[in-house]
Amino acid sequence: SRPFRVTHELVGNPLFSLPALMEVAKEASKRRGDLYADTGDVKVTDKWGKIPLVDRPIDEVIDRIQTAGAWIIMKHIEIDPAYAAVLNEFADFVQSMAPSDPRFSINNPEMLVLITSPNRLTSFHFDAEVNFLVQVQGSKRVWVCNPDDRSAITEVEIEKYYCGHQTAGTYKPGV
Repeated sequence: SRPFRVTHELVGNPLFSLPALMEVAKEASKRRGDLYADTGDVKVTDKWGKIPLVDRPIDEVIDRIQTAGAWIIMKHIEIDPAYAAVLNEFADFVQSMAPSDPRFSINNPEMLVLITSPNRLTSFHFDAEVNFLVQVQGSKRVWVCNPDDRSAITEVEIEKYYCGHQTAGTYKPGV
């Protein structure tokens, strides 16, 4: 599959306002592994685990997101019924764009919410999940490499990743 642009109606939804997401972040921080936040001047070549984690309460980081240099990810937001309703409606929308082939069905969708400071880079990585990235506020430039291009992602990197090494992917300039 290939990346494509889609229009949605989530912009302006109060569930995605910073005050609402601050509450979501506080709840996610109570669940083991459902909140990750780092900060700093990140390069595309940096590896997960080498980027400094935030050293203050998450609501304070979100309150200062414009200057914090932060990258925050909140997992399993659909635990909250209001976000579950948004997720289910959006999953139906995405499913309506997919071929009717059962291989393209959406099973067990999850909602992750990312909040990033302006101009914050995310280091090169790849994900095991199928993702549908939706921008709700601001703007973001995203580069997606061809997953079949072995000059971008090698077989060895893929094997290491699926053996538990999340930092297996290495950025290769010019690829």
